[in-house]
Amino acid sequence: VIFHFSAPYVELAVGDSVEVTGELDIFSGKTEVIPSSADDITIISQNNDLPDFQVITVADYVANAEDYESELIKINAVSITDGSWPTAGSSNLTISDDGGTSTVTMRIDSDMDIIGNDEPEAPFDVRGIAGQYDSTDPYDSGYQILPRYYTDFIPGEDVVDPPDLVINEFLAATDLCCDDGNGEVEDFIEIYNPGNEAVDIGGLWITDDLEDTGNWEQIPATDASITTVAAGGHIVIWADKDQDTQGILHTDDIKLSADGEQIGLIFISGTDTVFVDSLSFGEQTDDISYGRYPDGSANWESFNTPTPGATNETNPQTVTSIYDIQYVADPSTDDASPLSGQEVTITGVITTEFWRGGNSHLYVQDAAGGWNGIIVYQSGGWDEFDFSSTLGTVNSVAEGDSVTLTGTVNEYYGLTQIIDVSEFMIHGPAEVMIEPTVVTPGQVMTGGADAEKFESCLVAVHDVSVDDPDLGYGEWSVTDGTNSVRVDDRWDYYFWPEQGQALAEVVGCLDYSYSNTKIQPRLARDVVEDGVTRIQRVQQVLYSDLMKASEVDESDFSYLVGDTLTIEGIVTMPTGLSYAGSGIKFIYQDENGGPWSSILSYDPDSSAFPVLFEGDRVQCTGYVYEYSPGPGGLTELFITEPINIVSVGVQLPDTVDVNTGDLRWPTEAEQWGTVMVRATDAIVIENDLDYGEWTIDDGTGKVKVDDDSDSISVWQETVGRPPVGSYVSSIRGWVYNHYGSYADSSTYKIEPLYVSDIEFGAGPPNIMDVSRDPCVPGIDDVVTITAEIVDNSTISEASVYYRLDGGAWNIVQMSANSDGVWSGTISSSGTEGAFLEYFVKAADDGADQSEIKWSEFPDAENGNYLGYETTDNQLTLHHVQFSPWPNGESPYNGCEVEVTGIVTADSAQYNSGYGAYAFQSESEQWSGVVFDGWDNSILHRGDEVTVTGTVEEFDPEWHFKYDGNTKLINVSEVTVHSTDNSMAPMSVSTADLAQDGEEVESYEGCLVTVSNVTVSAINAYDWGIVDASGVECLIDDDMSTMEADNYLSTLQDGATLSQVTGVFNFSYGTYKIQIRDLADLGQELGINNIDVPRRYALHNNFPNPFNPETQIRFEIGKQENVQLVIYDLLGRKVRTLVNETYSPGMHVLRWDAMNDNRSPVSSGAYIYRIKAGEFIDHKKMILMR
Repeated sequence: VIFHFSAPYVELAVGDSVEVTGELDIFSGKTEVIPSSADDITIISQNNDLPDFQVITVADYVANAEDYESELIKINAVSITDGSWPTAGSSNLTISDDGGTSTVTMRIDSDMDIIGNDEPEAPFDVRGIAGQYDSTDPYDSGYQILPRYYTDFIPGEDVVDPPDLVINEFLAATDLCCDDGNGEVEDFIEIYNPGNEAVDIGGLWITDDLEDTGNWEQIPATDASITTVAAGGHIVIWADKDQDTQGILHTDDIKLSADGEQIGLIFISGTDTVFVDSLSFGEQTDDISYGRYPDGSANWESFNTPTPGATNETNPQTVTSIYDIQYVADPSTDDASPLSGQEVTITGVITTEFWRGGNSHLYVQDAAGGWNGIIVYQSGGWDEFDFSSTLGTVNSVAEGDSVTLTGTVNEYYGLTQIIDVSEFMIHGPAEVMIEPTVVTPGQVMTGGADAEKFESCLVAVHDVSVDDPDLGYGEWSVTDGTNSVRVDDRWDYYFWPEQGQALAEVVGCLDYSYSNTKIQPRLARDVVEDGVTRIQRVQQVLYSDLMKASEVDESDFSYLVGDTLTIEGIVTMPTGLSYAGSGIKFIYQDENGGPWSSILSYDPDSSAFPVLFEGDRVQCTGYVYEYSPGPGGLTELFITEPINIVSVGVQLPDTVDVNTGDLRWPTEAEQWGTVMVRATDAIVIENDLDYGEWTIDDGTGKVKVDDDSDSISVWQETVGRPPVGSYVSSIRGWVYNHYGSYADSSTYKIEPLYVSDIEFGAGPPNIMDVSRDPCVPGIDDVVTITAEIVDNSTISEASVYYRLDGGAWNIVQMSANSDGVWSGTISSSGTEGAFLEYFVKAADDGADQSEIKWSEFPDAENGNYLGYETTDNQLTLHHVQFSPWPNGESPYNGCEVEVTGIVTADSAQYNSGYGAYAFQSESEQWSGVVFDGWDNSILHRGDEVTVTGTVEEFDPEWHFKYDGNTKLINVSEVTVHSTDNSMAPMSVSTADLAQDGEEVESYEGCLVTVSNVTVSAINAYDWGIVDASGVECLIDDDMSTMEADNYLSTLQDGATLSQVTGVFNFSYGTYKIQIRDLADLGQELGINNIDVPRRYALHNNFPNPFNPETQIRFEIGKQENVQLVIYDLLGRKVRTLVNETYSPGMHVLRWDAMNDNRSPVSSGAYIYRIKAGEFIDHKKMILMR
């Protein structure tokens, strides 16, 4: 549905091909695209053919209505069961196609040409659009069919149901079989009638190509005595192209291919086409047919003796039950199989696939219980074996497959097995899976009463505990308190046993080797903890499922989807670092690391989680969820209870080394989902992909690198993505299954967390840390530009390019000191108000490359430069905020400045969820800026202040919150000159403040007012409003008082407000008006200040900034274990100050600016964080050496 609610409108006609841009919305259950103006709708072409109407029944529609929403559908042979045919006005009628058992609403709108025409005579066929009108969550009812014209009503035809027939057997490769009755050996297709009445197949269609209707041929309907198949009977169509000479049960132009193709039996009635039965088959073997056994069942088998026109008999090869192979009367005297050395054919279900277990062993079982399982061994590995299947030859078999195989029974050191397999047929997934038999350790332990009975069977022991975690060679044991049984590790199931650990269940096939019976778990899900669930059990899936990823999106989904459980891990990606929309996410990993060991948790509410740092050990309770934005899914835990921070400062699991080619296809890549991995010795292949992505390749295949982390995003925005050909000596990050395509192996991406996670070698120079001195130049200042420029080899040259007031570029050569810092000087301008722009450009010497390569900083090719205005006067807020460049960055980004303005957002806003002040110099664009507070800061609206602080476009305190918003941080001095001043808000339109407004950036930090607005959207975290312009802007409550926030929560869609005032800012990725109090909404301002005493507190350090040491004070209300840890601004642990028990009261610790290795740390900002019982808090401090 395209919903265009404001003029001017675009005239669209049926058959127009259109391109539409707009917001997605849900209205009364319907998904709609809402363009903001006529410009958002483009007509590409006209008079196009419409898609075919999908012919469905009412029952189909009711059961799967959401699948058909807004699509063209047709329902045949309906009658009106309730309601009167309208002569004027709109009407909802109830229709049914099965006598009233299934009903649906047919909506007749008053503005259609249907009104005034006669009611169609029942039964009639009706065409229309599948619609919905349901205004109540969860929006799962109110479905309708909406005819568009009176011609959408078609006189009904007698409904003819397709016959109940199946393709029962076929032969596609002939040598000696089978005689068609004319002395010729021919292919055949056998049709079986499982019903109670005879069926004439004359008039049906047959084909060997389901897609090409031109290749369909109709079975002649000239002699029903020949083409009728009796109830429970069979009829054979010979696929020999001999119809003209041999009769109507021979094809006219169809011959089956022994290389594999398709077979279809088709019923056509009027405009309806129904496949009665169809199948695809692979390469066939001479004189071996393939058919259903028993007749009409879903089970397909190969037959050495085809039976065209007769009941399919069990494979002429004698099928031996596994019981007959395994059973011995007295295992204590002789446990060898009575059939040892004999060739046998067995049928059964795969209980353990060979993948990830040495590839040579798989288990087959033909019934639950003892004596019914056997191991099948293939020397050299099953992955090279040619299995037969309905799709031809394949090289894999999956757990749960129904199979038939022929091999020789063999005894291997007391283990009965089948070897030398000559035939192996996969019939597809079994209809009935084998469930594990619950046994006791005493039954199946070495020498146990039933150990031989359950050899190679799928078994489970319940309610046991680990009694020996290390028996050697990966073996361990569990006990029920009476007896103990071994557990082995032929397959990887990622469990690390601990003495006494309670287990709810251990499942696996019972193996026998080296004189001991042992359970062989197949997957992490087979070892079930009693209590906290390990992450691997949530994440690991079968290799055979991952092989289907390109065909079945759900194949990589966790087997525990929807289950509520508790898991524990160590935080490897902290909160607030990576993009999460308006929400929050973090990653945590099992302490043992390795495959399948990490999981991500996300919440759309950015306040749902506490601040988490790398090294926090957390326990999280929630339900397993699959986020699936494209092929496959990302397994997440949606947390439903408060996170338990068990400890802090824990050592992170080891980073895993992988090849880039390991991250291209699910069979290898999925095990690394959200795990921290490292690739080395790679080359940048592409650097211009959408969404900030680029690719690298170490020679094993390319993989994408993404900028999900704020640190990487800022770095790429600042210096650009690395040039093609750059040598990446090492890159570390977590693996993200997100969008992309399996077709080009672009689904998985490496997500570095920090710039330091990427180490470059050969490639273009890397230009970093560009600065100038002085940062705020006067008219007579000579300005020195410095930059750190690094390369794997030698920098051959570096220059500063600069121009004055948009004139010609001048070039100044740079020189390097011994530390690799390059510098060059720009002459003084000598002019008040001159605007100077510059960028740095450098080249390497071409070593280890095909040519010399160049780099620029910033990306001058896109019109982004650095710059400043030369002035001997104090800078204004306009100087700081105004940006002439596409990236919107302040010319004084990174400079300490002194600016003056009137406070528009005061301590109430600083203590709100936003955590910053705002001030403005005049009621004009580009004149407002937000700024940090300082210790015990108190400012009031209307204070005229001069603030000294550092201009920052990408505040590291919280990138997603503050990035893109010009801000003063590290505020060192604030002088209040006067109070009770006024700052008139600028009166603007909502169109001026729209996300894509031409000058929207100019209002950032300014006080604005919009008038006579209507609430147009109630979003999860903000509200949409629109004025007479018809263009929406956003309002938000990040700066709001509690009273204003409560009022905002009562707003309803369509509510009107005479005016809305607030500070305009950019945060969490969007522009919005920040409401401060009720007065901003035209409401009366109330005062309700309540002081709440605290017994737990983390106080500001003193001094701050500091050198060489500082004091950190904290207060606790009762005796607690206290952990106080120092982190850098990227969330990496620097020093654990204390991890011990403290008594109630005030305590003081000293930090001497050393890390855990007793080495001095560099100047900069650091976070100190406390965990005392349930109390957790953190603060920031500055070290200045």
